[in-house]
Amino acid sequence: MESLKNLVKTQGMTVATVIHQPRTDIYDMFDSLFLLGVGGRTVYHGPGTDAKAYFENLGYRMQEGESQADWFLDISSGDIEPDGDVEADDDTIRATSSMQYRNRKSLLMSANSKPAGKEDEALAKARAAREKLYRAFDVHFENLPSQEKAELFDPPKPFPLPETPQAVSGRRQLIVQLRRNALLSWRNRGELCPSDVTFLGTYTGSLISIAQRFKDN
Repeated sequence: MESLKNLVKTQGMTVATVIHQPRTDIYDMFDSLFLLGVGGRTVYHGPGTDAKAYFENLGYRMQEGESQADWFLDISSGDIEPDGDVEADDDTIRATSSMQYRNRKSLLMSANSKPAGKEDEALAKARAAREKLYRAFDVHFENLPSQEKAELFDPPKPFPLPETPQAVSGRRQLIVQLRRNALLSWRNRGELCPSDVTFLGTYTGSLISIAQRFKDN
């Protein structure tokens, strides 16, 4: 991740990374965060440093010592609700429960499953929580100033593709590899063992043999 971040800083590249449960120090390297819910719906899109405040404004509270990335995943999946959040209305829960029950009837009838009604009610609440998140981001996006929208979401200006590099000859590649191997061997000269010496001798002898064959032809 540090290497990718270095490409962004030094080469101006754009790096898109899909990562699951990153450590805090890795998450802090991200400039922009894009959180998706079920079905590819947008939960949050914007600067990574603003995500925590965004969800806190929606009423979510992160436990002390918890990873931000894990917290965002729990929110996006609907596993946790805002403090003091109003539960989904009975009609929504009943409608969602009925649909989920029909789609998952065989699973819910297993001996180790919870009663179907409680399972479906939990699924309905999670779905209702996600729907609120989707609506909240739509409102947030519509209220963004036009200039900020352009900076965050508009595609960059087109730029010319880099020129096609010239093909490197086999002879040049061989020379580069020999120099590289010689440099590595010199750096590790104190750690050379008999097997390394044997390998280098065999490698050098093979090169001399190949060169002699080309000369004879």
